[in-house]
Amino acid sequence: FIIQQILRSPKRRSHIYHRLLLGMSTADCVVSICCFLGTWPIPRGEACLAAGTTATCTPQGFFVQTGYACAAVYNISLVIYYMLVIVKGWTETRVLKIEKYLHALPILVGFGTGFAALGLKLYNNAGWICWIAPNPNNPERNNPNYGIYRLAFLYGIGWFAIVFLAIS
Repeated sequence: FIIQQILRSPKRRSHIYHRLLLGMSTADCVVSICCFLGTWPIPRGEACLAAGTTATCTPQGFFVQTGYACAAVYNISLVIYYMLVIVKGWTETRVLKIEKYLHALPILVGFGTGFAALGLKLYNNAGWICWIAPNPNNPERNNPNYGIYRLAFLYGIGWFAIVFLAIS
């Protein structure tokens, strides 16, 4: 609904706030679609209703990781926007000069962690979706350090966002 409202309104699209909200909502939609797919992309036999393969699990894991990280960091971008406009009194024109960075940071963090986990072959059955998880059945795809990558690639980003939001 948010995406539709912003895209249909030239007035809303002209505001930085709405463009940041559009980016965050798009990331949320990507993750929601992956969550809707649930266990379907997980390799057959590894979970209830699993009907996929490694080739279907990997993209779901990539988009879950990328979307979660983008959405978390877009929250930070929105806080920076609010802080500049409300606390510092910046005008929309002044914020416009740094808008590209407010979009670049979440996109770079999201895709950066997504591609890093892809290169490390971390995407496996994580229970109800494909995400960063061990795979003891496949030594080539089993990374014993998956917990560290989960911490760094999502939980760390999430907690950083929470702390950043709390102290801003």
